[in-house]
This record gives sequence, structure tokens and C-alpha cells, in this order.
Amino acid sequence: MEREVMNAILFLNRTGVPWRYVPHDFPPHTTVFGYSSDWISDGTIEELGLHLHRMVREREGRTAEPTACVLDAQSVKAAAPSVPTDTQGTDVGNKIVGRTCSIVVDTLGLLLLVMVTATSVSDNEAGKQLLTRVAADHPTTTKARVDTGYKRSFGWIMMHRRPARDYEIKPTHSESMIRLAMISSLAKRATGETPITWHSP
Repeated sequence: MEREVMNAILFLNRTGVPWRYVPHDFPPHTTVFGYSSDWISDGTIEELGLHLHRMVREREGRTAEPTACVLDAQSVKAAAPSVPTDTQGTDVGNKIVGRTCSIVVDTLGLLLLVMVTATSVSDNEAGKQLLTRVAADHPTTTKARVDTGYKRSFGWIMMHRRPARDYEIKPTHSESMIRLAMISSLAKRATGETPITWHSP
């Protein structure tokens, strides 16, 4: 059951369909949403992402924990009326009303941390909070860079339709959708397998 639930969550993350439109060959959408909410609350999704992160680093000949990181941010439009206005803001420069996704990645571009805030929160403030968390959660990381061309991380994430626009009521759920997008990519890299698609032979 849990494997099928995770498959349904990854399907939703990749395709961007609403919860109620999860195909019928998966468990009921209420069950899938319930598991998703529980796994977000108890940290299961975050821990899975970090576990796969360490696996991929070791597979590519690196130490499990990084020594350097990169910080970047991207504004995302709120795409549903259910997104509370008090969790949104306006990015004046990019003329976007919504939230900002701030991430920390290692030098391979793999996700370490994510924080979703209103776009009115400055990059400096978000960066300070993320660096504090990096120091606590990844103490081997002693170097950090900002905006140094790691748009490829956002490129991997935004290939998944659900994180490309913000549909989530809670910022923590938005953060988990970003983690799930990276989990999908990490799983492929950790196993060397690619999911079968409709046009596969």
C-alpha cells in the first residue's frame, strides 16, 4: 500500500494533476493525501530525500556529506485561490505575486534544504535562516556560494509540474513538493533506472 501511495504522490508531483484526479489504479485520492500529509508532518519525505542524497553522492565517488553548498532562490506564482494571501507577497522585480522558493544544494546540484516564504521576504533574510540550518544539519559544510549558476537544480525541479506553480495551502507542503521532485531525480540516479513512459518500447 505505502509503495503505491508514494507512486501516486510522485505521479501527482510530476504531472501537476489535482489530488482528486489521481488515476483510479492508485489508492483513493483521500488516502494518498492523508499519507502525504502525515509524511510531511513527521519528516519522512525530508528524511527520504536526504537518504537518497547521500546514496547518490557516494555512488558518484563523493563523501556522503558535502563540504560546500550553493544558495539560490526563485519566485513562483500562486496558482490556486486556496493559497492563503497571508502566505504570499509581491516580487516587485519579477512582477510575481506568490511565494519564493529558497534552496540549498551541494556542488552536484542536489537538494539539501528548501524553504518557502512569501515573496516579500528578502533573499538576505531567507539566506540567513538557511545558513543557520545548514550549520546545524550539515556541519561538514564550511563553504557557501550564492547565485553562482546552479539554475540546473531549479531546472530539474521545474520539470515537475506541481512545484512549477504553487497550489499548496501550507508552505510546508510546497517545500515537500520541491523535495519530492528532487527525490524522483535522485531515485533514478541512485538506481540507474528510468521509469517506463507511454512511448517506451
